[in-house]
Amino acid sequence: MDRDNTASVILRKRDLVKSGCVAVSTTFTDPDVRDMVAPTPKVVRAQGLSCVQGLSRTTTLWSSTN
Repeated sequence: MDRDNTASVILRKRDLVKSGCVAVSTTFTDPDVRDMVAPTPKVVRAQGLSCVQGLSRTTTLWSSTN
């Protein structure tokens, strides 16, 4: 969250995972996913740097905040 309480959203998909860690990822654009993810830091009252991770299925987006 920046000083104006606005979240920056960078969408990435995991292309290669090694030992549970992402080795290669690709950024992508999807307005529906962005609009769903962007409010999450405010909802959980995140301050400063945070990472929202989502697991996507064909019709549902699950997210968690670290």
